[in-house]
Amino acid sequence: MTNDNQMDRFERFYLDTEYVADLGPGLKVTIRIGEVCTELDAFLLPHKVTYWSFLTASNPGSIPLPEAENNASNARLRSDLPNLGLEIFDGKGIARGGGWCEKSFLVLGLGKQEGLNLANEYGQLAFVVGSLGEAAELVWSTQQMSRAFDENR
Repeated sequence: MTNDNQMDRFERFYLDTEYVADLGPGLKVTIRIGEVCTELDAFLLPHKVTYWSFLTASNPGSIPLPEAENNASNARLRSDLPNLGLEIFDGKGIARGGGWCEKSFLVLGLGKQEGLNLANEYGQLAFVVGSLGEAAELVWSTQQMSRAFDENR
Protein backbone atom coordinates (compact mmCIF):
# COMPACT_ATOMS: atom_id res chain seq x y z
CA MET A 1 0.00 0.00 0.00
CA THR A 2 1.43 3.40 -0.97
CA ASN A 3 1.72 6.18 1.56
CA ASP A 4 -1.02 8.12 -0.30
CA ASN A 5 -3.39 5.15 -0.11
CA GLN A 6 -2.59 4.64 3.54
CA MET A 7 -3.13 8.33 4.25
CA ASP A 8 -6.49 8.21 2.45
CA ARG A 9 -7.49 5.16 4.49
CA PHE A 10 -6.60 6.87 7.77
CA GLU A 11 -8.41 10.04 6.71
CA ARG A 12 -11.61 8.12 5.85
CA PHE A 13 -11.39 6.39 9.22
CA TYR A 14 -11.26 9.72 11.09
CA LEU A 15 -13.92 11.38 8.91
CA ASP A 16 -16.30 8.45 9.48
CA THR A 17 -16.09 8.91 13.24
CA GLU A 18 -18.34 10.87 15.58
CA TYR A 19 -16.59 12.38 18.57
CA VAL A 20 -19.04 12.38 21.48
CA ALA A 21 -18.35 14.17 24.77
CA ASP A 22 -20.30 13.93 28.01
CA LEU A 23 -20.51 17.48 29.39
CA GLY A 24 -22.66 16.63 32.40
CA PRO A 25 -26.00 15.09 33.30
CA GLY A 26 -28.10 14.88 30.16
CA LEU A 27 -25.70 16.98 28.11
CA LYS A 28 -23.73 15.29 25.34
CA VAL A 29 -22.30 16.85 22.22
CA THR A 30 -21.39 15.15 18.96
CA ILE A 31 -18.47 16.61 17.05
CA ARG A 32 -17.93 15.84 13.37
CA ILE A 33 -14.85 16.84 11.43
CA GLY A 34 -15.64 19.63 8.96
CA GLU A 35 -18.75 20.76 10.87
CA VAL A 36 -19.44 23.46 13.46
CA CYS A 37 -20.78 22.01 16.71
CA THR A 38 -23.21 24.71 17.86
CA GLU A 39 -24.04 22.82 21.06
CA LEU A 40 -20.37 22.83 22.05
CA ASP A 41 -20.04 26.50 21.07
CA ALA A 42 -22.91 27.34 23.44
CA PHE A 43 -21.15 25.38 26.19
CA LEU A 44 -17.84 27.18 25.64
CA LEU A 45 -19.17 30.71 26.12
CA PRO A 46 -19.93 30.57 29.88
CA HIS A 47 -16.62 28.75 30.42
CA LYS A 48 -14.80 31.66 28.77
CA VAL A 49 -13.02 29.29 26.41
CA THR A 50 -12.83 29.66 22.64
CA TYR A 51 -11.01 26.48 21.56
CA TRP A 52 -10.74 22.81 22.42
CA SER A 53 -9.10 19.49 21.51
CA PHE A 54 -10.52 15.97 21.41
CA LEU A 55 -7.93 13.24 21.84
CA THR A 56 -7.26 9.72 23.05
CA ALA A 57 -4.37 7.51 24.07
CA SER A 58 -6.01 4.36 22.66
CA ASN A 59 -4.49 2.29 19.87
CA PRO A 60 -1.26 4.24 19.26
CA GLY A 61 -0.37 4.38 15.59
CA SER A 62 -3.92 3.18 14.83
CA ILE A 63 -2.81 -0.32 15.74
CA PRO A 64 -5.50 -2.08 17.80
CA LEU A 65 -4.35 -2.98 21.29
CA PRO A 66 -6.02 -5.03 24.01
CA GLU A 67 -8.60 -3.15 26.06
CA ALA A 68 -6.46 -3.35 29.20
CA GLU A 69 -3.54 -1.61 27.45
CA ASN A 70 -5.80 1.11 26.04
CA ASN A 71 -7.38 1.64 29.46
CA ALA A 72 -3.94 2.00 31.05
CA SER A 73 -2.81 4.48 28.37
CA ASN A 74 -5.98 6.54 28.75
CA ALA A 75 -5.65 6.50 32.53
CA ARG A 76 -2.13 7.93 32.15
CA LEU A 77 -3.37 10.61 29.72
CA ARG A 78 -6.29 11.41 32.06
CA SER A 79 -3.86 11.84 34.97
CA ASP A 80 -1.56 14.08 32.86
CA LEU A 81 -4.32 16.43 31.67
CA PRO A 82 -5.13 18.13 35.02
CA ASN A 83 -1.51 19.32 35.15
CA LEU A 84 -2.45 21.65 32.29
CA GLY A 85 -5.10 23.37 34.44
CA LEU A 86 -7.85 22.83 31.86
CA GLU A 87 -11.38 21.41 31.99
CA ILE A 88 -11.58 17.79 30.88
CA PHE A 89 -14.65 15.82 29.84
CA ASP A 90 -14.90 12.13 29.08
CA GLY A 91 -15.74 11.22 25.54
CA LYS A 92 -15.68 8.52 22.91
CA GLY A 93 -14.74 8.30 19.27
CA ILE A 94 -17.45 6.15 17.71
CA ALA A 95 -17.38 4.75 14.18
CA ARG A 96 -20.51 5.93 12.37
CA GLY A 97 -21.10 2.46 10.94
CA GLY A 98 -20.55 0.84 14.34
CA GLY A 99 -17.91 -1.72 15.03
CA TRP A 100 -15.60 0.20 17.31
CA CYS A 101 -15.43 2.86 19.98
CA GLU A 102 -12.42 4.53 21.63
CA LYS A 103 -12.40 6.22 25.01
CA SER A 104 -11.32 9.84 24.52
CA PHE A 105 -11.27 13.24 26.17
CA LEU A 106 -12.57 16.67 25.26
CA VAL A 107 -10.22 19.27 26.72
CA LEU A 108 -11.42 22.87 26.81
CA GLY A 109 -8.68 25.42 26.21
CA LEU A 110 -6.23 22.90 24.74
CA GLY A 111 -4.92 24.42 21.53
CA LYS A 112 -3.55 22.85 18.39
CA GLN A 113 0.13 22.88 19.39
CA GLU A 114 -0.49 21.53 22.90
CA GLY A 115 -2.79 18.87 21.43
CA LEU A 116 -0.13 17.95 18.90
CA ASN A 117 2.44 17.58 21.68
CA LEU A 118 0.11 15.19 23.51
CA ALA A 119 -0.76 13.30 20.31
CA ASN A 120 2.94 12.73 19.71
CA GLU A 121 3.57 11.74 23.32
CA TYR A 122 0.78 9.15 23.20
CA GLY A 123 1.54 7.87 19.70
CA GLN A 124 -1.59 9.20 18.00
CA LEU A 125 -1.69 9.73 14.24
CA ALA A 126 -4.18 12.58 14.56
CA PHE A 127 -6.61 14.38 16.83
CA VAL A 128 -9.49 16.84 16.47
CA VAL A 129 -9.44 20.54 17.35
CA GLY A 130 -11.96 23.30 17.11
CA SER A 131 -12.60 26.94 17.86
CA LEU A 132 -15.73 28.87 18.65
CA GLY A 133 -17.85 29.24 15.51
CA GLU A 134 -15.48 27.20 13.33
CA ALA A 135 -15.65 23.70 11.90
CA ALA A 136 -13.87 20.91 13.75
CA GLU A 137 -10.52 20.14 12.16
CA LEU A 138 -8.45 16.98 11.90
CA VAL A 139 -4.81 17.62 12.80
CA TRP A 140 -2.21 15.10 11.68
CA SER A 141 0.84 14.26 13.74
CA THR A 142 3.49 14.17 11.04
CA GLN A 143 5.91 12.63 13.52
CA GLN A 144 3.57 9.70 14.15
CA MET A 145 2.52 9.41 10.49
CA SER A 146 6.18 9.13 9.45
CA ARG A 147 6.69 6.40 12.02
CA ALA A 148 3.59 4.51 10.85
CA PHE A 149 4.62 4.74 7.19
CA ASP A 150 8.18 3.65 7.98
CA GLU A 151 6.96 0.60 9.90
CA ASN A 152 4.71 -0.45 7.00
CA ARG A 153 7.44 -0.38 4.35
